[in-house]
Amino acid sequence: LKRGKPSAWMQLDKPPMRGPPGVVLHNQAMSALAKGRRWQEAVASLRQAAARDLEPDVVSYNIGASARAQGRLWESPLEILHEMLRCACEPDTITHNAVVDSWGKALRWEGTLCIWGAMHCNSVEPDAVTCSAATRAHSADRGWPRAVLTLLRAVRAGCRADTTLCNVAISACEKAGYWEGASSLLERVKEGGLRLAAVTFNGAISSCEKARLWAVALCFLSEMEGVSPSEVTFNAAISACEKGQQWQRALQLLQSMGLQRVPPSLVAHNAAASACCAAPATMSGHWRQAFGVLDATRARSLRPDPITWGSVSSACGSCWAESVLVLERTRRALSAPSTVSCNAAVAGCGMLRHWRKALALLPTLEHAGARASAVTYSAAMSACERGRQWQQALLRWVALLASGLEADAVARGALADACDAGGKWPDALALSRRGLRGADAGDADMAHIGIRGCGQGGQWEQVLVLLADMACCGLQVGGMSLNRALEACREAGSWRPALHLLQSLQGGLVQPDILAYSA
Repeated sequence: LKRGKPSAWMQLDKPPMRGPPGVVLHNQAMSALAKGRRWQEAVASLRQAAARDLEPDVVSYNIGASARAQGRLWESPLEILHEMLRCACEPDTITHNAVVDSWGKALRWEGTLCIWGAMHCNSVEPDAVTCSAATRAHSADRGWPRAVLTLLRAVRAGCRADTTLCNVAISACEKAGYWEGASSLLERVKEGGLRLAAVTFNGAISSCEKARLWAVALCFLSEMEGVSPSEVTFNAAISACEKGQQWQRALQLLQSMGLQRVPPSLVAHNAAASACCAAPATMSGHWRQAFGVLDATRARSLRPDPITWGSVSSACGSCWAESVLVLERTRRALSAPSTVSCNAAVAGCGMLRHWRKALALLPTLEHAGARASAVTYSAAMSACERGRQWQQALLRWVALLASGLEADAVARGALADACDAGGKWPDALALSRRGLRGADAGDADMAHIGIRGCGQGGQWEQVLVLLADMACCGLQVGGMSLNRALEACREAGSWRPALHLLQSLQGGLVQPDILAYSA
């Protein structure tokens, strides 16, 4: 509005002009309030219309509904529709769109279904805006089936599915990891001659990344003819290659970003560095390439974060000297060592049985004020187990419990391996009995450790006692523990207890397998 002229919303302070001209001025004032982001005042002025002897028309209600949606006033989006029906004012498509938009922004997809039914009852045809808002509402809470169904329903109703509507549906599929639906919608966009955008491909590629389909993700990337990939596009493609352990392709994509003048972000560098990490079946990763990614971040004036250092350290794998070097560089760069970097360094030392070096790294975290994680203790215990240092493994186990952390399966497995390697079935038995006193779900694993250790030590009587204790505590007896118990009885020549054990378990929760009957 020009200076010197009164604002439209100031007309509300003047006596109303009866009849349609008065409603027009009132609508102009409401619109000015809404455009000025004064949504509550716009909604309030709609309620004040009756007090000013004005009869709001459909335009008035549309402005009020839009103000509710834009101002996130979602307490009762259906209130305007009820008020219009009470005043015998027919809502149109714009009215329903505003109400659907309110439900969509509130992520309440149930309300959008009500609006669809109301539009059908009022013989109001939904348009692209209606469908887009409804699809966006369904895309939350893993509601991709409803989002796609909304899109199909709109097409059957004669609504033209535009690019925006398809993008919202693709985004819903991407959030749920439903790559087939995202791929199908992408093909529909291309076949329908709709305008392709980077965001269209981003959703499809991200859905493939979640499904670990790196080849399909790269196929979508290659189909972006005439569409410039964005940073999000490359990040999703690199992450897909990282999850597929395709480190060469991840590095190629990182290089392509620079060639296509898309500045690589730290997220892209982290994903590429993570792709260089060791595969589960290998002893070491491509640490030289990971160091190259680390140098590239600095060349682009990016500051490596703990994720960067952790990925580079993990790529070192069994190259423990390089892991320790990364740990030292992390300490200098971040003023504190990364827990991930320390874990990788400890694990690298353990792979080559350098248990002393692994244990020497643990005080590094403590001195820096960082807290060791359960993974840290598990890596240290595994290093001691590989070095046949069962006593050191037990000490790390005690430290893990004292720290208040929850022991994971790796830590329990390392403890069991250490007791087996040292032939220390009494220690395994003591740990199991201590765990059974708690009688919670985690203690069942401790009982299995004792069964395993006593079985290795030929202590079949102790194995049967542990099985009985587990049953008394209401803990589940696993098939592996049963097999170990029967195997211990077989090696001791005690066939009667083995037969009695099989008979007692028949019809129970644990069914003996072929290994049990063989034993």
